[in-house]
Amino acid sequence: MSVLIFLVSCHKNKETDLKADLNVANDVVTAQCAFKYIFNMIVKAQTNAVLQANHTTWIDSALVFYNPLEKEFEFEYSGKMCPDSLRRNGKFEAEFDSSFLKPGGSTMVLFDSYYDGTELISGLDSIVNNGIAQGNTLVFTNYVKHAIILKGLANYAPITWSSETRFITSANSFNQQGDMIFLMNGNCEGISSNGFRFSAVFDSLTDNINCPWILDGLIHLTIPDGGYTSGTVDYITNDGCSNKMKYDFEGSIFYLWKNPQYLKN
Repeated sequence: MSVLIFLVSCHKNKETDLKADLNVANDVVTAQCAFKYIFNMIVKAQTNAVLQANHTTWIDSALVFYNPLEKEFEFEYSGKMCPDSLRRNGKFEAEFDSSFLKPGGSTMVLFDSYYDGTELISGLDSIVNNGIAQGNTLVFTNYVKHAIILKGLANYAPITWSSETRFITSANSFNQQGDMIFLMNGNCEGISSNGFRFSAVFDSLTDNINCPWILDGLIHLTIPDGGYTSGTVDYITNDGCSNKMKYDFEGSIFYLWKNPQYLKN
């Protein structure tokens, strides 16, 4: 498992079976973070001056290649520790039909034996630049369809996942120095690794590409077969660049951390 290995419970309702609720919450966090990471890496590649000039460089433990003629980035991993404490392997490619920064431009992500920690990822992953929106904001939409995430333990079934996520930032972000921050809104649906159906809504998740974890915001879960049919993942506002989160299933509360024994921050 690459996420959520320590869990502290408080105010737990011992009369309600929360197996489905916890399994779904874990899997939603696993999948959502995996695809957010890919988006962030493409943004970092797009804004890396060394890569643009020399066509190869290291970014966050990935060896990245840029082919301007083919309009593609290639991200290769060899088990090095990444800033979010995961050891990734394999590679993924980002192919552009025109330009990542051009309104209407689209990007297709292709996976080649790519492991996000211990999770093998496949599926259809694309990003569309929707252009400038109200309030002088730049909007990208990330579409993930029919993704399969094979978790690292043999007794788990695949996570199936589809999502649509809007990444919203200032229209001037790509021309400025300093942190680039995206606001994430969207939704997902699928089947968890233990076979439970779910859907979820991403509510104002704050993504600073220089922090490996989501800073704040909520994920609202719907779990038809859960002990409780609804719950939230809270990324806990005002705790800085932290990997801590809170699950709340109608008053049954759990605090979790992602791989705390490997944390580099």
